[in-house]
This record gives sequence, C-alpha cells and structure tokens, in this order.
Amino acid sequence: MLGENWIDSLYAGTLLSQIGEFSFVLAAVGIQAYIIADYGYQMTVAVISISLLISPIWIMLNKYTKQRFSMTTFMFKLKYAALHMGFQHPSHHS
Repeated sequence: MLGENWIDSLYAGTLLSQIGEFSFVLAAVGIQAYIIADYGYQMTVAVISISLLISPIWIMLNKYTKQRFSMTTFMFKLKYAALHMGFQHPSHHS
C-alpha cells in the first residue's frame, strides 16, 4: 500500500500489534461506565497482560526474521548481479 516490501511491512505491523498499557485505562473506564461487565473486564485484563508478556518475544522473532530475509535477499541480488556482469564462481570454470 505504501510501497514497502513485505519484510518491512511485517516488522512494522509487529511493532504496532502490541495492545499497550493504555488499554488498562480503557478497560477501567469501561467497567466504571457499566459498558462492560466484570467478566468482560477480567477477560480484557487477561488479554492485555498476555499481549504485554508476548510482545517482546514476538518483536524479537520478527526482527530476527527481518534481518535473515534482508541478508538472504541481499546475497541473492549480489549473486544475480555478479552472474550478469560475467563473474563466475571459481569452481564453475571449464
């Protein structure tokens, strides 16, 4: 949509996926305003807590994936360019 490659888009989405601490405030307002019941509040707090616990691991895994795919893409482009410029690996000489 914005012209970014899928690796950067996935990483940006991962960074934005964390619910965040502000959700606790929203849940508290919701229960005080009788918008959500006690059970809904407990479930909301549980989901927020799990999200906050998992987010660092999720971000770290996606950062590793981003770095790995970026390096793989770079090496592929480098090999492709070398082949089209006439360079060959020494083991491929006849």
